[in-house]
Amino acid sequence: MYMGRAIPPRESATETDTTMESSRLFQSQTDAPKTRSRAEDRARSRLLRHEARGLSPLYTLLALPQGCTRVFFPGCGLPAVRPTTALWTLQRLRALDPRTGVVLQCCGRPSRMAGFPQRGRAITEGLLHDLARSGVREIVTACPGCRDTLRAGAPREDMRVLAAEAALADADPHPPAPTGATVTIHDPCPTRRDGESRDLLRRIVSARGLAVEEMAHAGPKTACCGAGLLAPEKARAARRLRLEEARGLRIVTSCAGCVQALGRDALHVLDLLRDPIRAAAGDTRPLPASLGRLGRLWFKRAVRNLVENGGRS
Repeated sequence: MYMGRAIPPRESATETDTTMESSRLFQSQTDAPKTRSRAEDRARSRLLRHEARGLSPLYTLLALPQGCTRVFFPGCGLPAVRPTTALWTLQRLRALDPRTGVVLQCCGRPSRMAGFPQRGRAITEGLLHDLARSGVREIVTACPGCRDTLRAGAPREDMRVLAAEAALADADPHPPAPTGATVTIHDPCPTRRDGESRDLLRRIVSARGLAVEEMAHAGPKTACCGAGLLAPEKARAARRLRLEEARGLRIVTSCAGCVQALGRDALHVLDLLRDPIRAAAGDTRPLPASLGRLGRLWFKRAVRNLVENGGRS
């Protein structure tokens, strides 16, 4: 169920949202309609349809156990790309706190990326208001875009928003470690200027016994993988650049959208926390985009079974 307030009509797409990294990085994506190509307009429409699905009853779910003050917010991407990793993440969070709940809903970021920040803010603020009213004080996200969007709209100082890898990085003090494996790292656009997030990602990789070879564009200078670009030709060029710079190495990132864009050579940092040996060996593969909706529905059913039914079938 969608818990937010009524969404206002779409405003002019000429307004930019200066709080969002994607709008700063890709300012041309919010140009006036007359300067945009038809391909970009189609990409905007796809973003808004994606958001509409993420707000529809078919994909949304609010599961708050009694006494719940923390929720897992996997976003739309991880359940679509790595549904079993999303479920493992929830299970680990609930092992640390059995009262951890789950929220399945779009955060409103697609509207902002498409050039409709007022609509996006209405979705975000409505969601956060309802969670705060329900007693939630901590939101654990699996997507850096969701994390930044929710942080920017947090209604009060005691509403904490953090990444799932930050919550789980030290949960297993003696993780299994593959030997002799080398990977590279792709910092998603929302975290490339966030030194704490970049350092955490590398610390997790190193703690799992993996060596890191950085790409030519790394850290604050990381190039976009193409997932956040609306112009198809620019998105394809960006993806090619990242794969060329990876030089055939497995790519570790903290964004499910980047995992999907970069393809079979990419893995999510939560894959690495879940099973570093399999992840480093390349035994994890993202679901193809054509099966992403089925992955989200599978995850929703698994969440209901775990949280609402106590794990009973």
